Amino acid sequence: MSLTIADHETHVWLAAADAGEELLARLTAMLDDDERRRAASFRFDADRRLSIVARASVRLLLSRYLSRPPHRLYFLRGPEGKPRLETGELEFNVSHSSGRVAIAVSRGEPVGIDLEKGRTMPDLLDIAGRYFAKGEAEIVRAAAEEERVAHFFAFWTAKEAVIKAVGGGLSLDLTSFETRPSPGRTTPVQNLGSDPRLDGWEVFAFPRGDVHVALASRRTNMPTIRTLDLSAGK
Repeated sequence: MSLTIADHETHVWLAAADAGEELLARLTAMLDDDERRRAASFRFDADRRLSIVARASVRLLLSRYLSRPPHRLYFLRGPEGKPRLETGELEFNVSHSSGRVAIAVSRGEPVGIDLEKGRTMPDLLDIAGRYFAKGEAEIVRAAAEEERVAHFFAFWTAKEAVIKAVGGGLSLDLTSFETRPSPGRTTPVQNLGSDPRLDGWEVFAFPRGDVHVALASRRTNMPTIRTLDLSAGK
């Protein structure tokens, strides 16, 4: 099945990582040696499987957009480790957690995506105080206890998506920009400092139950969200 994407579009794909042995073998065959080594380095089998599914999903999707076999796609890594296609034809980003995978694809504009399952943490307020912008941390702190986890992970995924879109990694100060994610709509990212890399970004948040997903891009239009059926992948 071939796919097309216009210059102004961003596509988001969601997939579950519950692959059986036969499908997992097919997905593993799509990977290069480095990707197989990365997957094998995980201590737990669930993490190994998730790594395989995530990397193969990227290859499968990009192959459909570019009409090229999945194993014939070649990737480079930027200074901060962000992967990109050797040919640069499409921009993409992937996130995986708790048995789920999210992939963003765009033509001509960088994208970042993050996916996290909400969960209670004893140090949640401490983390927000250290790594969130002041306004974000105050919202988390002021939230009712039953809503605090949702607020925290909405901000967390939004900020991670921005970092991944920029490709700045550890060189970006998490407190130097503020996000205001609102489910189902794009909202601007406020640059609180002087780093020009943080200018012009938008965040689109779309929670799925207790799973939070956020997309960062420089486009204000709504992304197309689809489900990837890996069982049909070839």
